[in-house]
Amino acid sequence: MDDLAKALDLGVEEVTSWLVKTKDNGMVIPRKVLEAKASDLLAKKEWGSFNAILALLVYGLVLFPKVNDSIDMPAIGVFLVGSPVHALLADFHLSLCSRHEKRRGGTIVCCTPLMQLWLYSHLPKKGFFVENQDQFSWPNRMVALTEKDIAWYSREYDGTKIILRCGGFPNVPLIVPRGCINYNPVLSLRQLGYSMEGKPEDRHVEEFILKEGERDAALVNRIKKAWGQVYEKEKEKKNCIAKPPYTQWVKERVAMFRLRYPVVAREELSSPPPVTTITIEEATELKNKVVELEGKNEEMENKYLQVAEKTKLEHLQNNVQSLLSEHVEAHVSHITSLKGEIDNLKLELDYRGRVLKHVWADATELSKSNAKLSKDFVELTAFSKAALDDIPDKLEDAEVDMMWHKPPKGIQALIEYCRVLLNTYKKARETAGQQTAI
Repeated sequence: MDDLAKALDLGVEEVTSWLVKTKDNGMVIPRKVLEAKASDLLAKKEWGSFNAILALLVYGLVLFPKVNDSIDMPAIGVFLVGSPVHALLADFHLSLCSRHEKRRGGTIVCCTPLMQLWLYSHLPKKGFFVENQDQFSWPNRMVALTEKDIAWYSREYDGTKIILRCGGFPNVPLIVPRGCINYNPVLSLRQLGYSMEGKPEDRHVEEFILKEGERDAALVNRIKKAWGQVYEKEKEKKNCIAKPPYTQWVKERVAMFRLRYPVVAREELSSPPPVTTITIEEATELKNKVVELEGKNEEMENKYLQVAEKTKLEHLQNNVQSLLSEHVEAHVSHITSLKGEIDNLKLELDYRGRVLKHVWADATELSKSNAKLSKDFVELTAFSKAALDDIPDKLEDAEVDMMWHKPPKGIQALIEYCRVLLNTYKKARETAGQQTAI
């Protein structure tokens, strides 16, 4: 009760006060007591304790019901463990064994909604089984199924760890407050995606049962110790089929235990859709074929992309070549025009240079002997000044035009020659001016 009070986050005295003794001297907690406490907690919005009591009600009334409108101690024990999985599986097996041994009908005292969901998950979702549900009863439709109609495996189980055995047991022992029973995983491997090869070893399917009320402390301690050493199935390729040796063993067991319901001939029902089961070798071959086709498809896509890129590149190259040709042609024309202007400038400079040279010599000679030539010298000076003012501007214009092009070396040399000639002429003029002043 201390553990229960801690789980419900309530006081021990209050929780202990809920207990009621049954006719067989057992202890239970009435449903109405828990529901009243839950309503009180809901009004106070104490969600932790409220949720815990709600969970306890689910464990006692839905998952593990035994005493009407009450939660018994075994259900409380499972609630305190925190997970109902092992208890549900054990209760399911114990209930089935009880029904089988008594050879009579009755309710399976375990969580029947979960069992129903598990059963539905493996039954056909369309075809003859669904189409004939109004015409034939559940037993008749069930016994008319073949192994090819069952949905044995779901991909949702991929990656699930499978416990094969515990400790010294050849299978999985389960222990709950109402008894102990073993679970044989080798019989359910196909539901986990693995193939059923042949008849299982007898030790892997041998059973033991410790019914409610029976005492065997040694067995219980052995089970507890076994769960400290769990053996899991190693990973291998999935191949959800049943091979002939295993199928034959199943048929022999069906004949041994016999079915209680009359079998309806399959022909009386609507023809089911064909179900194809392939071997892992065939599946591997198909998978390789798919990979091969995917490779070819990828190769064709790459070729298409290459052709498209090549066409696009050729188109761009043609456009670039056309633009480049137009650009080069324009530049060549411009350079040719500039070359003509420079040639004309060169001729003009050469002519002016020769004239200036003669005029300068004559002017110098005449200035010493004849003052009347001073007027001519002044005009010559003005002419020289005009030439010095005009020629640099033209040279500057030519240099600016040459900045945007790469002119031939001859043209560059001519411009440089004109610049040197002009500087020399300036210096000569300055010297002449100084001498005239003297």
